[in-house]
Amino acid sequence: MQSAPVRLPELTDVFLSCCETNLTVSKLNDDILTIAAGFLSAGAQSVVSTLWAVDDFATALFCLFYYQHRQNPEYTRAQALHQAQIDLRNLTGKQLNDNYRQQLEAHLQNIETEENKKRVGKMKFNLALLCQEEYPFINPYYWAGFVSGGLQ
Repeated sequence: MQSAPVRLPELTDVFLSCCETNLTVSKLNDDILTIAAGFLSAGAQSVVSTLWAVDDFATALFCLFYYQHRQNPEYTRAQALHQAQIDLRNLTGKQLNDNYRQQLEAHLQNIETEENKKRVGKMKFNLALLCQEEYPFINPYYWAGFVSGGLQ
């Protein structure tokens, strides 16, 4: 996408929720070649990306929190990202269980197939464990990998 003549100026917020979308292979050359940089080069105003493989549940909740804050016109993109990090970090296991577990389990049920049944079962089990923790996402691994680049 970096060298392609694609222009996407209508894009304001691009949220790349897959893993490691802001990592580069520095051995290729001196340019920064990331998926996020590609979107910015194509004209996107802002890109939220990740620096490492972030937990699926943490990513889903982070996306929810980020876009809730983006709806507030008083928040810049950077402020929305920062507040979403705080919200995820401070989310209690009880809040996860009471407010989000049912939706997350329903989504897992919807995507379950014979091929991924074992993986989905493990994810449901892990979700139950997260709900039992006092602060399941307090470790920076869950929230610090999200970064924003581009215009405010």
